Amino acid sequence: MEQARMTLRLPIELHLWLKAEAAKNRRSLNSEIVARVEKLQQKEGK
Repeated sequence: MEQARMTLRLPIELHLWLKAEAAKNRRSLNSEIVARVEKLQQKEGK
């Protein structure tokens, strides 16, 4: 699978929340973001 790099600016509160969720799910921050975006994509049927 091809991958793209990007810089993402987030409010600090959202960053801290995502970081905590990633730790809880034993994933990297990047993997957590990808998993959540993929889940949203499936939910929207695209």
